[in-house]
Amino acid sequence: MHEFPELSRVIDTSELSDGPVERQIAADRLELENLTRRKGISMLVSLTAQFTISPQSDGSVKVAGRLKAELEQSCSLTLEPIRNYISEAVEVVYLEDSDQSILDPEIDLEPLRNGAFDVGETLVQILSVAIDPYPRRAGVILPNGLGIVRSSSSDGDSAGSHPFAKLERLRKKQS
Repeated sequence: MHEFPELSRVIDTSELSDGPVERQIAADRLELENLTRRKGISMLVSLTAQFTISPQSDGSVKVAGRLKAELEQSCSLTLEPIRNYISEAVEVVYLEDSDQSILDPEIDLEPLRNGAFDVGETLVQILSVAIDPYPRRAGVILPNGLGIVRSSSSDGDSAGSHPFAKLERLRKKQS
């Protein structure tokens, strides 16, 4: 976690004494600007989340819901601005205890410290994984000669399918 998280929403487990609670988060303008800088994208237009926070019998806390974001990025081929939309399921378990072996390895685990946790920073981490690092404008393709060319020879060998295919052919010509 960063020393100064751009999106901090600390939840105290004492708020869960009556059972599960529903929460909604919407990043404000300053948070969006700070996240835009942190993520290195053109612009984070919106970031919202709706989720249920449920205390578990083992003392952990489960957060389940959905994160949605709208962002502007530069096409990795043309550098034109493009809009992307993210909708990601959120399923995280917060633990006070360090024994994580009893939980499903498919579920993200986060620390529960002194009966509190920061769901905002967890949402930022989920957003980070969901952002396409090489966005491409719809319909844009690599110019000829810049992609991997795959061709098969008659004997079934795909000599043109790996990066050193041209060198291999050159070596064969010289021998």
